[in-house]
Amino acid sequence: MKKKVFTVFSIVVFLCAFLFGLFLFKNQFYFYFDSGRDAYEAYSIFTYGDFKIQGPSSDIPGVHHGVGWYYFLILPYLLGRGDPFFAGLFLFIIVFSTLPLVWYLTYSIFKNKVIANGVILLYSFSPAFLLASRWLSNPSLAFIIVPLLLFILWKFVEKQDLKKSFSIGILYGSLLHADIAYLICLISLPLIYLVFRIKLKLSEIFFIITGLLIALIPFFLVEIKFKGKGIKSVLGYLETNSSSFDLGQFIKIFITKMNELFDFSIFGTGSIIVLLIVSLLFLFTVKRINPFEKKPLYFILVWMSALLLFFLFETGFTKGKYVFFPYLLPAVILLVFMLNKVINNKIIFALILLILFFFEINSNLELFKAKSNPYTVQNGMILSDLKKAIDYTYIQSGKGAFVINSVTNPLYINTTWAYLYEFYGARKYGYLPKWDGRDQTGYLGNIPEGTKAPFRFTIIEPGPGIPEIFIKETIQEENIKSQLVSEKRFGNIIVQKRIPKE
Repeated sequence: MKKKVFTVFSIVVFLCAFLFGLFLFKNQFYFYFDSGRDAYEAYSIFTYGDFKIQGPSSDIPGVHHGVGWYYFLILPYLLGRGDPFFAGLFLFIIVFSTLPLVWYLTYSIFKNKVIANGVILLYSFSPAFLLASRWLSNPSLAFIIVPLLLFILWKFVEKQDLKKSFSIGILYGSLLHADIAYLICLISLPLIYLVFRIKLKLSEIFFIITGLLIALIPFFLVEIKFKGKGIKSVLGYLETNSSSFDLGQFIKIFITKMNELFDFSIFGTGSIIVLLIVSLLFLFTVKRINPFEKKPLYFILVWMSALLLFFLFETGFTKGKYVFFPYLLPAVILLVFMLNKVINNKIIFALILLILFFFEINSNLELFKAKSNPYTVQNGMILSDLKKAIDYTYIQSGKGAFVINSVTNPLYINTTWAYLYEFYGARKYGYLPKWDGRDQTGYLGNIPEGTKAPFRFTIIEPGPGIPEIFIKETIQEENIKSQLVSEKRFGNIIVQKRIPKE
């Protein structure tokens, strides 16, 4: 009977999380510059055979993420005929398909279905997880890779063999295709070896390295092609950062970020008290832990310890919340384990999980209402709103010729709108508008340049990230060329309808 209750609970949680996530996805799927750029790159691979070896750019000039993300997008964009919604749905389904593995991973580690069910509840409804499931960007691959990597690592700790060794190498290398900064996660491998005193055979080491090198082949090809530009950029960056290391600043960042990890993952309070609660739970757990539970606890802590290294550096990546992607699952597992260990009463334990669950629901709904995605610098780049804005320009022009200009993030790069006009607007209405804005040479997009048309439309993307001065500057330039007729909002996106001046 107990087994049936646990099974039914986990299935119900999975279905409820999937339906809730699907509702959020359908109404708030994000599409912005990176999404448009990646869509163009994937499209060029399957349409023109323009095979890529270099992935999306990182926040360190000259350094790129792995190219695996572009190849991941090929199938959904091919099946969906370039529709971003279909590509997003594909990612959403793949990310959610990892949940059964998350349950089994947790159960394999602790041999406790109560903990496994608690993890699946808090993990599947976590704002961090649900946002990533509808965020079409390369770091989201971590939510697919990490559960499988942790599962194989755990099985490898229990018993080593060549298949696991090779898989571990492949999966660690695959993390770099999600984000080059996840290279730091590799530190967990030697730590696992040292902490668990694994007796590795030479053949197993060889298979780990071989798997890793195979996954990193595109990186090597890029460095050969561009004569080590990426390596030089990384070395230059490390040299700059190492000279400015401040222990006090590091401790401050560490405390802030660890609090942010647990708070954003589950609590959603925005209070520093979250880390205090987690720390107290950890102290009580350590006092009560039995010998059987030490190994699982060490395993989780070893994996999370790599997070320390991220805070030695100051980049846009470490400031962003996607730095936590490989650590969200271990953080949830750790929290549920500690709660289960400290709280002996099953009813109180269940009640606390329920309270945390409602915290998560509240956080998800608040983000939804605000049209906010903490993974990006823009609030409101929602595909449905973007499509409505495009429909508006076609309809208001009488389905005739018109000219567009845009204020975007990154500034004056029209890739997002170029892609949507080409793969949504042109397919629905049969033609493309003309472009009369800043020069787009070197940027992705196929909208023809032109100035002559009965109507002009100025599209203004939402902030933050676009200084007000540049919006005013673009409007002033448009005022010289045209007269404002009307202005309409689509969510956080503004579209100005204009008539050219004679």
